[in-house]
Amino acid sequence: MCWLWFLFTNHIGILPEHGEYTDAIWVYWSKDLNVWSTEDKAIVIDCENSREVKGAIGMPSVIKVGNRLAMLYDGATGENYGHMNRNINLVWLDLPLTPPVKKKTKR
Repeated sequence: MCWLWFLFTNHIGILPEHGEYTDAIWVYWSKDLNVWSTEDKAIVIDCENSREVKGAIGMPSVIKVGNRLAMLYDGATGENYGHMNRNINLVWLDLPLTPPVKKKTKR
């Protein structure tokens, strides 16, 4: 059996007016826990696909609930780029997780 492992992590963004901050949650996947590729990643949530959080997003935690994965993350409503006054937010992901299919390039 070949397992596919997933790692949910903060992504650090940099804006001149706000400096460094956690701007998104990314997921990486690998068939080997000891080998991870920067090519095998996807954005899970950021200011583009979040309804309420448009600034700092971070600290993902995942819990399996039935046939779904609950992902909890922190972020304040609106454009808050600081580390205080954040809320706990929830996103549901359907299981099983499947990475996006890579497009083949023509030569």
